[in-house]
Amino acid sequence: FALTFFYLFAGYIIYRNSKKDVAKMTFIPIRMFLCPLIICTAAQFLFYGVSLAWCSVAVGLVCMHISLQNELTYLDPLTQLYNRNYLNNIMKQFSSTHSSVQGIMMDMDDFKMINDTFGHSTGDEALTEAAQLIRNAAPDGSVPIRFAGDEFMLLIPGDDSEKARRVAESIRSSEKKFNESGEKPYKLSFSLGLSSFSGSSEPDSFLKEMDRRMYEEKRIKHCHR
Repeated sequence: FALTFFYLFAGYIIYRNSKKDVAKMTFIPIRMFLCPLIICTAAQFLFYGVSLAWCSVAVGLVCMHISLQNELTYLDPLTQLYNRNYLNNIMKQFSSTHSSVQGIMMDMDDFKMINDTFGHSTGDEALTEAAQLIRNAAPDGSVPIRFAGDEFMLLIPGDDSEKARRVAESIRSSEKKFNESGEKPYKLSFSLGLSSFSGSSEPDSFLKEMDRRMYEEKRIKHCHR
């Protein structure tokens, strides 16, 4: 019976370690996977001679595995941010619940130059550094997303557009500190576009407005070079 507990708790520890690798993005509380063991152990004490321990361990471990695999489908493997699949999913939720959200779309400036100058492995490193910078600036409850290629997005629930602007300034400040540190051979720079989504608006219009404002900022940057 002790071996039964060992297997389940070993699986629990492995699952916890896996969660660290996916930026602690949890859809189902980990403690829920202990419920089958607790229930079946109680039943085993109540009904002498009925062995349910191994069944409960099997159910718990299978649930852990399925949950982790499901979560990985919503994560970008390189940056460990949420991916486009999760964006589509959460925008449907915002629409169905008529929730407000602020969005910041970010496109890395001169990313092609980083790839061409230093190689694709360094380009991948630059993407992960950019993702970490965004993650560090993201307020609690926000959703950092790798939208596509060198484009990122941050969704901030609520109707506080000033909060989104403060977060955008925080990203710019972090970008400046990163570049001034000189730790990497490349510089990080973002063009940003902000937009607001209300429950009555269309998700597609929200995304297009962010995209339009982002590329407007990028165009202005190029004009001043």
